[in-house]
Amino acid sequence: MTEKQEVILNAIKDITMFVSLTFAMLYARDLMQAVQYGFMLVAMTIINKK
Repeated sequence: MTEKQEVILNAIKDITMFVSLTFAMLYARDLMQAVQYGFMLVAMTIINKK
C-alpha cells in the first residue's frame, strides 16, 4: 500500500464515522419516542389482559 492509499483509507474511515454519528444523533430522538411508544403499548396490553 502506498502512502496516498493509506491517507485516502483513513479519510474514508473518518467520514464514515462522522456520518454514522450524525445519523445516530438524528435518529436518537425518534428512537427514544419509539421506545416510549413501545413501553406504552406493552403496558396497555398487560393492563388489558388483567
